[in-house]
Amino acid sequence: FDQFCFAPDKRLIDLIHDAGGYAWIHCHGKVRDFIDRFARMGCDMLNPIEPPPMGDLSLREAFSLAGGRMALEGNIEIGDIMTASPDYIRFLVDRALNECENRFVLGLTTGYMEVPTPPARMIENELLFLRYGYERLEAMRR
Repeated sequence: FDQFCFAPDKRLIDLIHDAGGYAWIHCHGKVRDFIDRFARMGCDMLNPIEPPPMGDLSLREAFSLAGGRMALEGNIEIGDIMTASPDYIRFLVDRALNECENRFVLGLTTGYMEVPTPPARMIENELLFLRYGYERLEAMRR
């Protein structure tokens, strides 16, 4: 990681920051051993934070390890959007929002564009995720 990611990416991130930009890094999977390094290299947002079993840490643990040095995004698996019950989708949104801190973007851990003809359940769950997530975020603001 240090040789092939940290060193070259740190130089790029410094250039991005020097130009007034932000560095959003996309890295799937198990990031427990690397999340501190992403923060130290200057990552502004890490996407996606995947819950177990695809990832290896909860959102709460990810925020603890990031230490407020970068924003986090994700936490809802596309596989759940494709197959889970509406109640389980609500549970996942609630869990993510209960574990998150500031600097969090509630989102999917991957896109839905890989499914050219999505089944009805997937469309219904995607709409539920968007509506329910928005409602919960609005309620949290009050």
